[in-house]
Amino acid sequence: QSSAVEAIFGNSVESGARSKLYVRKSSLKTLGNAAGPLLSIIVFAVVGDHFREGELRIVIAAGAALFVAPALLVLGLSEKRCLGALSESLLAPDAAADAGLAA
Repeated sequence: QSSAVEAIFGNSVESGARSKLYVRKSSLKTLGNAAGPLLSIIVFAVVGDHFREGELRIVIAAGAALFVAPALLVLGLSEKRCLGALSESLLAPDAAADAGLAA
């Protein structure tokens, strides 16, 4: 993913809650990276490795359709929804003071 998306993701979560979401995001990314090759193995085991043009069109169209959902999710990201100072480092005392959280 791009560094801009990663920055918005990080700034959209409070500092103390980031670990759980980063682990979940990483797990889903690993699962997604494994699903493609696993699906390919299943398709080759069932169908074999002889494809006709019509079958290839279906595969390409299905892949393109699966791209739509993540693309729409990324379009929903906005810097306006970032938390600002609440997402700053827990070790930076100035961030809490700037947000009005200092005791």
